[in-house]
Amino acid sequence: MSEQRSSLSFERIADRYDATRGGEQRGRRTAASLAPLLDPVWPVVEIGIGTGVIALGLRELGFAVVGVDLSPAMTQRARRRLGPVVAVADAAHLPVADAAIEQAVSIWLLHLVADRAAVMAEVARALRPGGRYLVSSARVGVPPTDDIDRLVFDMRNQLDPRWDNDRCTLARPPGDPVE
Repeated sequence: MSEQRSSLSFERIADRYDATRGGEQRGRRTAASLAPLLDPVWPVVEIGIGTGVIALGLRELGFAVVGVDLSPAMTQRARRRLGPVVAVADAAHLPVADAAIEQAVSIWLLHLVADRAAVMAEVARALRPGGRYLVSSARVGVPPTDDIDRLVFDMRNQLDPRWDNDRCTLARPPGDPVE
């Protein structure tokens, strides 16, 4: 019998998550690195919004942001920051119609999900043709320890060997031309 891995949730540490992860200051720094890659005309969907610190930073920069997170406790904290634009949902089962999203971000999320391929397929389903999906992984170990770390490590080093772990990488649906 094979054991099915489940996605990790920060439900149990939601009350201290921000204090241990850099809080709003780190969220603002991350938002500032994302902003040049996003179009302020379109809403941003943050998949894995957590406590909403990045979404708050994006909002302060003029972006409309909505988001989802697996953890009800994290989502509750995000709602306190952002209002009723946050929902509890699994990244592998987004509560949106096909091709409904222009742009989405996932920051420090993919290393936590049980089935990365399912999440990527779900995001591809939800993105409109030509939409964009910005992804930033957690700190990549050296040497890389899994497939995502290897991919991000190689991409990051090709772009800039001095890469900052809090910056983001741009991922696009398969077949989408680079601008």
